[in-house]
Amino acid sequence: MFRSSLCLLFLQASILLCVGSNSHKNKCAETDREALDNLKHGFIDKKDILSSWRNGVDCCKWKGVSCHNITGHVTIVDLQSSSYSQQLGGKIPECIGSLGQLIELKLSDNKFVSLVPHTLANLSNLQTLDLGWSNHYLVANDLEWVSHLHNLRYLDLSNMNLSRAVDWLSSISKIPSLSQLHLSDCFLPQVNLKSTPQLNSSTSLTHLDLSINSLHHVPDGFANLTSLQYLHLSYNELEVGLLDDKAILAWKGENREYGKNLGLMTSIDLSYNQLKGEIPQRKIPLGTQLQSFDASTYIGNDGLCGPPLSEHCPGDVISPTGSPDKHVIDGNEDKVITSGFYISLGLGFCLGFWGVCGTLVIKTSWRHAYFQFFNKMNDWIHVTVAVFTARMTRRFQLQE
Repeated sequence: MFRSSLCLLFLQASILLCVGSNSHKNKCAETDREALDNLKHGFIDKKDILSSWRNGVDCCKWKGVSCHNITGHVTIVDLQSSSYSQQLGGKIPECIGSLGQLIELKLSDNKFVSLVPHTLANLSNLQTLDLGWSNHYLVANDLEWVSHLHNLRYLDLSNMNLSRAVDWLSSISKIPSLSQLHLSDCFLPQVNLKSTPQLNSSTSLTHLDLSINSLHHVPDGFANLTSLQYLHLSYNELEVGLLDDKAILAWKGENREYGKNLGLMTSIDLSYNQLKGEIPQRKIPLGTQLQSFDASTYIGNDGLCGPPLSEHCPGDVISPTGSPDKHVIDGNEDKVITSGFYISLGLGFCLGFWGVCGTLVIKTSWRHAYFQFFNKMNDWIHVTVAVFTARMTRRFQLQE
């Protein structure tokens, strides 16, 4: 009786535990719900995009919100605008920093008019942050808060106003595992090339977009990106460093840099800058060539020349096909094989042949000595071979 009662009690406890866990599953954490409510109040939602964000509905089921299956904490907030008519306005409240378990935050293509809250630094688990394309209405006076996001993999602040964020490079350099960095059209301040830090993510960064920023230099901190595949630097004012054997865009410029920075490159855009010089022909290790990219990669650089551009470089010789050919020899240049070469070859042969044979014809005593020498050599070889053969024959006979 006691044993059956104990089993029944254990079964009831198990059922209650399962029911309790299932009732907790996907139920939004109360602290996160409050943070989302405050977030909604900071937004201007004229199109009622957040109509599902209301009382009586589990916040894990709100539009753009996902939660952890066990804890119920909010892990994803994705409110990217799908069209111009579906944009949110207002500001991003500081309460967003209360979502401590957030992994992805995507608020791009909206019309937020505010400063970026520094409380974003509290989102230590964040891996994806996309605040891009706010038509410069979203402003960040500094990026110090970014340096606290040590788990960040994807960062897009494109079209944000970063004109006062003089610390942008030093802050981003502290993110250890960043894979994609998009800072297009941000009014990025110029950097001091003598004090640029080394990126902690130099081995992980695969995408780098610094286009449309009026940059005069590419910071040295980006010089050793060994995994870089996509490099977009169009619509800047890059002019330091010619595209030659020594440099590309003021990067460190040794030959080894080609292999490090461009060996895995699949997309590169250097268009509409102020680059000068000839696009190098030499192959980069692993088979990539700067000339193998499309001409649109370099368009808008009036000082550039050579393939794949149609502008010929000074000194190029046009081949019969109409393309510049550096292997064609110009008529005004020194040539290796000329008529003088053949004359020298003929004179050398004549002097060498008649210098030996002519003396044998003219000098009888030398001719006799010459042939006697060969006769003696012939006799010596014959005797030596005969003696050696006889010795070997006797040796074999004795062994038998």
